[in-house]
Amino acid sequence: MAQPKLIKTVPGARLYEDDKGNPLLRLDDVRGSYLFLGKQADDKNDDGTPNPKWRGIGMLPKARVEAYDLVIATIDKIVAAQGKGEKAVKVLRANMFIQDGDEREDETMHGHWLISASETKQRPTARNRQGKEITDATEIDRTFYSGCYLTMVIRPWFFGGVVKGKDKAYPKRVAASLGSVFFMRDGEPFGAGKIDDSSIYDDLADGDDGLGGNSNNDGDEI
Repeated sequence: MAQPKLIKTVPGARLYEDDKGNPLLRLDDVRGSYLFLGKQADDKNDDGTPNPKWRGIGMLPKARVEAYDLVIATIDKIVAAQGKGEKAVKVLRANMFIQDGDEREDETMHGHWLISASETKQRPTARNRQGKEITDATEIDRTFYSGCYLTMVIRPWFFGGVVKGKDKAYPKRVAASLGSVFFMRDGEPFGAGKIDDSSIYDDLADGDDGLGGNSNNDGDEI
C-alpha cells in the first residue's frame, strides 16, 4: 500500500493525497464528541433503513484559522472538480461535513468548527498516545471518549445525490470518511459525569428510612 503524499502543512492540520490523487486531511488535537469508534452507532439512512456506522465529531477551535482555511479549500476543490460553467455544481453549506458550532444549542461546541466523519465498511484505525494500534472495541471506546483530545484523519468525498437502486434524489453533499484516530490527551468528559455519592447516603446508613422516620435492622419503625 502506497504511503500518502504530504501536500501542505499548516498549524493544526495537514493535507495529503493518496496514490489516486484523492485528498486526506489530518486534523490535530481536536476535541472529540459523539464518538462511536469501537462499537458502531445505530444510525439510519435518509430513507430510514438501518445503517450502523463508526463515527465522531472533531471540534476544531475557531482560532485555528489556517486549519479551517485548508479544510474549506479542500472542499472547494472537490466541488469544483464536479463540473464548470453550466455544469458547475453547488453544495449548500448545511450539506458539508464542517459545521459552525456556534449554531448548536450545546454551549460546549461554541467557538469551534465541527468536523463530522464516519465509516460503514471497516472500523477506523485507532492508536494510543504511543502510536500502538488498539484492536479491541471495548478498549477503543474506553480510550476515545467524548471530551478527550484526538487527531483524526478523514477522507473528504463528493456525494452526487444518487443512490443505486433508489428512485429518489438526495441533496448533493461533501461528506468525510473517518480513516483513523490517534489519542492525544485526556479532557473533561462531556455530560454530567459520575456523581460523588460518598456522603449522600449518610442518613440512610445511620438508620433513616428517607420518609421522615428511622428504621431498625428488622425494618420496623422506631
